Amino acid sequence: MNSFVDFVVQQIYGDARRDPSQGTPTPELARALLGPDSIHRVSPARALASCASCGTADGRLIIHISAASAPWQVNHRVARQLAKWYLTRHGYDGGNVDAVVRGVAAAICIPTPAFARVRERFGDNIPELSAHFRVSQSLAALRLAECAGYPTALRTANRIIVRGNHWEWPVGNRDWAALFRRPSAIGLVVQHLSDVRGRVVLRAH
Repeated sequence: MNSFVDFVVQQIYGDARRDPSQGTPTPELARALLGPDSIHRVSPARALASCASCGTADGRLIIHISAASAPWQVNHRVARQLAKWYLTRHGYDGGNVDAVVRGVAAAICIPTPAFARVRERFGDNIPELSAHFRVSQSLAALRLAECAGYPTALRTANRIIVRGNHWEWPVGNRDWAALFRRPSAIGLVVQHLSDVRGRVVLRAH
């Protein structure tokens, strides 16, 4: 899927007349693609989803963002709306739509060419990559896995996400729990993410 994702992101950046080797905050991309009034910040008290989109009478897309959102949350949510908008507009009819939208959205935030350039400066430092691209450390860790190939497992509060090259990861919850207790026994690097409590990354080199 990575080649398809990279192709879509290249098209989105091209349509916005932006350079994917530099990376662009997603609100800037949205305004370039959809117009200067495409991002609307609304009060957190309003009964709107934190990031909802709707069409106007003339068919334009408006993206609603809670005024309480942090910059990384805005970047994530606008990217997701742009990914859905682009794929729908171009008649994407492949399978696993939600996964494709998530993959494209992550790569809009951290395009592969931009990752390669920035990695020369920050290496595999997840907090630095996160801060530079204005994304969560979780997204930075997953994009590191996708772009560099490191087999990676991210544990959140309710699921485990794997990315990167093939690895013989556990299947059942009990085996996963055992692995997270003693990951260094099989040579995995452990990192506790600092922006969301309880999130842990395991990575093989």
